[in-house]
Amino acid sequence: MRKKSVQLRKKAQVTIPSEIVEGLNLNEGDQLDIIVEDGRIILIPTVTIAKDQAWFWTESWQKGEIQAERDVRDGCLTDITTGEELDAFFNALGIAEDNDE
Repeated sequence: MRKKSVQLRKKAQVTIPSEIVEGLNLNEGDQLDIIVEDGRIILIPTVTIAKDQAWFWTESWQKGEIQAERDVRDGCLTDITTGEELDAFFNALGIAEDNDE
């Protein structure tokens, strides 16, 4: 991409040229990290994860996702269509069902 020049305005504001915004698929409200490195200002688009979704991105959960993808790929699945089959599956795993509802 070609070099672009922008002007620093009041309140230290700059406008990112539209071709850069479009090229990086940026939208109003997106977060950007700012780094000063070797006398340069570097803006890096970041993805913010909502707190109620953060569990999905934990290392342990991602390992489980990878394993689940392997299981699907390798056909290591159990087809369960009834409640009785589900109970039998959990019993075979040694997981007891809690019916204290």
